[in-house]
Amino acid sequence: MQQKNNIYIFGFIAFLAIGGIFLFLKKDSLDSSIDSVPSAQVSSTSPTVSDEIGDVKSNAGRGTETNRSTWAVFQDYLQFAKTHDKVGLASLSYKVSDTCADPKQEKECFVKMDAVYVAGSVLKEQNFINISEDSKQTILSTGYTRQDSEKEFGISKSVIMFIKDGSGKPRLVALKPNEKWTIARTATSTVAQLEAKLARMIVDADKDGMTDDLENCVFPDNFIVFSCEKTDPLKKDSNGNGYWDSFETYLK
Repeated sequence: MQQKNNIYIFGFIAFLAIGGIFLFLKKDSLDSSIDSVPSAQVSSTSPTVSDEIGDVKSNAGRGTETNRSTWAVFQDYLQFAKTHDKVGLASLSYKVSDTCADPKQEKECFVKMDAVYVAGSVLKEQNFINISEDSKQTILSTGYTRQDSEKEFGISKSVIMFIKDGSGKPRLVALKPNEKWTIARTATSTVAQLEAKLARMIVDADKDGMTDDLENCVFPDNFIVFSCEKTDPLKKDSNGNGYWDSFETYLK
């Protein structure tokens, strides 16, 4: 099955992902993803959904050498963003954004760097308890956090994605401090029904970092979708190029 590029739009705050032009919007202000020099994205655990985390090594990432070394790369990346070191950021990034590659847009580039630093600096290593990786990619993620309101019933987690270069060094691809799944409450919906729906929404059968629903182009209530091409929810790498389906968009 040949995979095509998935395009999603989620809410109100726009950002550009790697290379520009992949547009995400989310309802939760800066908790979404933000363009940077490398164009990296800057989009209590429920007992009912805790078994559907969808990462390869749930609770195995903390304290491992892989997690420590990958986290160190992320911290260096944030420091380069804070000091507006474009060369340093580029060295730790999978790609450089069009904005930061253009000397005429240096001011705009620095604004994006600042936004990346603000979004990433509040994240804590000890919360990234899940790690999924192979020779080409790594995903660090937290457990799920409940984010309910009078109108919505939801959960969220933080995700950091890396692609490994030829020497195995991780390079940042995407930073998603608040990846969120939301269901609109109705007058007749019960907590049990909402819990069950959330649990189904976050199932990731092939552990590729993309839920089965997203691979089937089924979206939670907080997503507004412009277009979507289905991928295989039972294959990590639908097109066989070595990269998991959740990474494909960032390779364009």
